[in-house]
Amino acid sequence: MAQVAIIVNGMPGSGKSTVGAALAEVLGCPFLSKDRIKEPLADIAGPMIASRPLGAIAMTTMWAMAGAVEHGVVLDAVWLPSRDRAFLEAGLASAGSPRAVEVWCDVDHATAVERLTDRYDPGSPVRHEVHGDLTDILAFWDEHGPTAGPIGLGPVVRVDTTRSYDVGRLVQEIASHFV
Repeated sequence: MAQVAIIVNGMPGSGKSTVGAALAEVLGCPFLSKDRIKEPLADIAGPMIASRPLGAIAMTTMWAMAGAVEHGVVLDAVWLPSRDRAFLEAGLASAGSPRAVEVWCDVDHATAVERLTDRYDPGSPVRHEVHGDLTDILAFWDEHGPTAGPIGLGPVVRVDTTRSYDVGRLVQEIASHFV
């Protein structure tokens, strides 16, 4: 079971996957992203399983994989305080209750919209069709953006992804919560 979990959280377009992948590379641990798990599952299932249930399957798979990791793991998804606290608690418990630090990726709405517009550009290879279209994701932002923030089950490290940041310094800040 994982001893340490770094929970990379934030709204769509906040830079979670970029931050998470960089942390995992520096730390030499697995990077488990809900989207990276969901997309190949969608390729297997085709239209037979809708996006939302497929997302739940991806999360279950992500937590099972985290539980199989021996040391540390970096996890990437959207966990919102208004709807996902119990799911995050249950996921951590299923992974063996590792010590966890949450990294919240701060982004302003305009920057996120710009990133998402690029990502959802028709014909862009960046976004898999299982995620729906730009209208769907902007509606998600409209619904959840005003109340989005860290879940706060443990220590929270905030990173402003609209500016360049030092991954080494971010790792040091995260590590300070494990001593």
